[in-house]
Order: sequence, then structure tokens, then C-alpha cells
Amino acid sequence: MRDRGDTKTIVTGAIFLAFGLVGALMALRYDLGTPTRVGPGGFPLLLSAILGALGIANIVFGISKPYRGGIGSWRARGIYLIPLSVIFFGVTVERIGLVFAIVGTVIIACLANPSTRMIEIAIMCAALAAFGAGLFVHGLHLPFSLWPG
Repeated sequence: MRDRGDTKTIVTGAIFLAFGLVGALMALRYDLGTPTRVGPGGFPLLLSAILGALGIANIVFGISKPYRGGIGSWRARGIYLIPLSVIFFGVTVERIGLVFAIVGTVIIACLANPSTRMIEIAIMCAALAAFGAGLFVHGLHLPFSLWPG
């Protein structure tokens, strides 16, 4: 019997690492560009490397924790609501605008955790909507409308 290692954290880290490796392999098919003029494969490669590093960190952290036995329980609420929030964003961003799509996405995702307080949800909605509007519309000049219509 093992006396070290949190299986849930190790499995999560392995999934992160696997997605990071697959993303990096896919990104290498495209031109990476230069550091000052990043090509279409540069940013996905960077994100995949970060995801892989987070996976490795999770695995190391999980191995260093004491053994708790098994994978543990999965919360069905999160399994359904997190993907639903992503689908909600994709379906509504063009119809109701970026700000309301982000707010709705955050609210749906926060429902997955019953201990989240309303003030936390409000702060997260405001911060992410401002960040999304600032980055995508004003910073990157992507053709999103901020509001409906």
C-alpha cells in the first residue's frame, strides 16, 4: 500500500500534461514566427507549454501529498455546468454582446460551486467583463460587439 500521493491531483496533472503535449505537437505544424512577430503557431505553443508545466507541477504536488485513497468523488454539478458555460458563451457572444456573454458564462460556471458567494460572483463578472472588453475589443481590435445590437 502506498503512503504518498494524492491520486486525484496526479490524474489531473497527467490530463493537463497530455493536453499540453498534444497542443504543442499541433502548434509545431504552423510557423512559429519570431519573438517580435509571432506566427500562427507561436501563441498556441506558448499556451501549451504553460499547460504542460502546470500539469508537471500538479503531478509533483500530488506525489508530495499524503495518500488519501482512490480518486474520490466527482461532483456532477461541475461536470455539467462548466462545459455548459462554455457552450453558452459560444452561442450567445454574437447575439447579446461580449460583456453579457462573459457575465452569463461566469454566473453559470460559478453555479458549479455551491459555496461561492454572490459578492464573489459579482466581482468576478465585473473583472472578467472589463478584462475581456479591454483585451479583445480595445487591445486586439477583434470584431466583437460589446453590447447587444
